[in-house]
Amino acid sequence: MTAAPPTVEPWTLDRVAVRLEQAADVERLRFVAYARPSGVKSSWPAHQIQSSFDFFEARRPIPSAPEISRAEEAMGWLLWVKSLEVRRLLWSKANRRSDRDLMTEFRRSRTTINRMCVDGLRLIANKLNVMGGLI
Repeated sequence: MTAAPPTVEPWTLDRVAVRLEQAADVERLRFVAYARPSGVKSSWPAHQIQSSFDFFEARRPIPSAPEISRAEEAMGWLLWVKSLEVRRLLWSKANRRSDRDLMTEFRRSRTTINRMCVDGLRLIANKLNVMGGLI
């Protein structure tokens, strides 16, 4: 008896958008967490340094190597989009910028911005599906 080949889910616009958002999250954490160079000391006077804290601010961990690889892979998909404006728009959407900010920056209506995003995501999803969804 032969085993059935594994089924690969087709890439949809939502899956591509989620992967781009994950890539933006990884990129944001990659350089913000622990960004202080080694050997740097505080220049604050000793009386202004707080020795005990009343609250605990949890920091998200530095992304793992597989997360960084997936993020770099997803960021590479943006290069398939020929228009630099659509690339920037997709990356801005992945970074969860508000529609109001995007309308101001790109000087386009909300409808046009959404159409441009859908067209860019569709292009990426189609290319991934043609490649066989191996990514």
